[in-house]
Amino acid sequence: MYSYTHLLALVAPVYLIIASGFCIRRLRWLTSEADASMLRVSVNLLAPCLILDSLIGNPALRQLENMALPPVMGLLTSCLGFLVAWLAAPLIGLRDPQKRRTFCFVLGICNYGFIPIPIVQGLFDEATLGVLFNHNLGVEIALWGVGVVILTGAAGTGAWRRALNGPVLAVLAGTLLNLAHGEEWLPGFLLQAIHLIGLASVPVALLLTGASLA
Repeated sequence: MYSYTHLLALVAPVYLIIASGFCIRRLRWLTSEADASMLRVSVNLLAPCLILDSLIGNPALRQLENMALPPVMGLLTSCLGFLVAWLAAPLIGLRDPQKRRTFCFVLGICNYGFIPIPIVQGLFDEATLGVLFNHNLGVEIALWGVGVVILTGAAGTGAWRRALNGPVLAVLAGTLLNLAHGEEWLPGFLLQAIHLIGLASVPVALLLTGASLA
């Protein structure tokens, strides 16, 4: 059993890094002009490397239940979140369609990214992080499929193209490489480079979060 003190100790570094991002924006060490490029690097390089590092060589993701169930649960729980938010919106006075759609979209999607990652790493073994990323594949499908339809009020093909982003492609590629036992034949220096780049993913994303709040 984990105590609340242990859980708070896992969460505290996350908010300290966010606070650091807030401070460096106020100090103008990280200017707003850098946000767009840093975000692209985070989404298209750092996060995919973290995902690949967690998936390749992961024995848990060679079990059918860990491959199939997490993304399905990610999709279903996100859709359930949308439904609950949609039904709750009028109860708190959000009857305007646009406000109701926005409330539903924001509340329906859980924080499935850079805050849960350190918590999962602290509470479970390394293989579980790969299962989390597999779960997030279902959340991404809900986000870009159901979520965008709710937010805009109309279906569009552009949303599905945006769904093929760096993290989603990394999950798909990492799953295939893991099933092919890529850790046995991929060059060691490549795997080490992926590992080192991936280590920067969470801190950079949290710094950007703090800077955005500032």
